[in-house]
Order: sequence, then C-alpha cells, then structure tokens
Amino acid sequence: MKIILFKIKLLLFVVFTTIILSSCEDKSSSEDVDRPKAYNIDYLISTRYFADSYITPEKANLSSDYKNIIGHWYSIELKKLICKLDSTSTEDYKQEDAKYNKFTDVNRLQKYYEKNPIYIFNEIEIEETDVLSPFKEYAEYYGDTAHIVPHFFGELGHLHHNVCINPVLTIDVTCNKDFDATHPKGTKLNDIIYYEQHLDTYNYLQNKDNIGQKLYLGSGDIEEFTPRKLSDFKDNPLYLMESEYHLIFEHEPIEPGTYEFTVKFTFGPDPLTNEPLEIAPATVSIDF
Repeated sequence: MKIILFKIKLLLFVVFTTIILSSCEDKSSSEDVDRPKAYNIDYLISTRYFADSYITPEKANLSSDYKNIIGHWYSIELKKLICKLDSTSTEDYKQEDAKYNKFTDVNRLQKYYEKNPIYIFNEIEIEETDVLSPFKEYAEYYGDTAHIVPHFFGELGHLHHNVCINPVLTIDVTCNKDFDATHPKGTKLNDIIYYEQHLDTYNYLQNKDNIGQKLYLGSGDIEEFTPRKLSDFKDNPLYLMESEYHLIFEHEPIEPGTYEFTVKFTFGPDPLTNEPLEIAPATVSIDF
C-alpha cells in the first residue's frame, strides 16, 4: 500500500511540475537550438533502482521555517525550479550544492521518447546499457537493484529521490547565544535537535527476512523516516541521506530573540573510492 501511495504522489508531483514549468517564461532561443525532443517534455521512465541520483554534497545551504532549520543539497537545476515555484526564495541558487550522479541522461532518454511519445504516463523500463556509471556501482553497493520504480525525467532532470553517497557520521549544531540553562553559548545542541527526512531508504534496501531474502523484493513497503536526535548519530551513522532534510528543535530557547546557529557535518569516506569529504560549516538565523 505504501509503495502505491508513493507512486501516486510521484505522479501528482509530475503533473504539478508540468503545469508550473509550462507557465514559466521560455528560455532564450539560443538555449533551444538542437535540443533533443525528450528534453522538452516531462516524462516517466522506470528502472530497477529506487534512487534517481546518488549525490556527493559540496555546500550546505540552510534556511528556516516554523522556527526549525531546513537544509538541502540540491543541484543547480533543481534549485532553479524551486526559485520558479517560490518567488520569495532568497537561496543562492547559482551555487552548486552537490554533484549528482544520475541513472541516465537526456541523450539516452531520446530513444524511449521516440518509441512512445504520447504522454508522461506511458512509462517504459530503461535498458541496463543506458544506466550510467558511477550511479550503477553505487546502487549495487547499497543493494538498490531490484525494485521497479517510476522516475520523473523532465526539462530540469531528475526531481525526486536523491540520496547521499557518503555516510553522515555526525551533525553538530551550536548557537551564538545561551539557548537555555543547560546549553550555554557555543555548546552543542545535539541532544535537543532531531534530524528528519522523508523516507527511510537505507533500511528499506537492507531489510531481510529470516532466510536472508530482501523483503523489499516482494513487499515493496517503505517506511517514513523516524526522526533521530543528533546526539544518537555517534553510534549510528546515517546512510543514504536525502537531498533535503529538517533539523527540528525539541523546544524553543528560554528567551525570545534572534539566534544564529552553526551546523557542521562530518561525513565518512566515499564507500567505493575511499575519498574523504569535507563540507564547510553553514549558519542560519531564526527568530524565536
């Protein structure tokens, strides 16, 4: 049932973004020259991979909403869409926040469009020869290889489920003021902040029954992510972090005012190349 709801939400998202993009102003004619037909439409294609992209973060981009911290690792293409949807956005959409390893590209997609160009709901499974490296290698490493899932592929590329290659070892949050009696200025707030994202992809892919068979092969069930305190990360790293996440405060500071928070991520190395990953700390202000 949950995977069915997931697919319904995806289809609704496709329709919504199609309407939004068609209402936005056209790009310059110089950008339209020699563009493949498949690049001009919103399209669904299915794969045996749950993720759309395996990403490597490059810069933390933080904002606030409802007195909590919102962060993301969006590619520049996705951030352009977000700025179209939100005219009040002040995010630095020119800054590339992550490297996206996508499962295919628009040139390989062209032949699927030519086979079935009628509309977005005419979904075709992609051929394995059109799955790109290193996406395929990361998918195989994380066991993301055996559940047929529809993917939205449109004008701005992959716009749905993007997960981080590197494990997140810690997320440390500090404040420029005394937050409460037990959290003076500069001390970690990890024990009163929860990490939250949409889906628990890693456990979905790793879950097995008592004879070692992966449960998702038959059930297709995927749970929503259960929020975790940042203080729990030390003994339990986060795998397959999504491209958008929330940091939720357990309670507000003892005094009203504007507080500036610094968020520092510590990542484990790339599981295939063993390359280290360091991201500069980022700051965000919140009015309480």
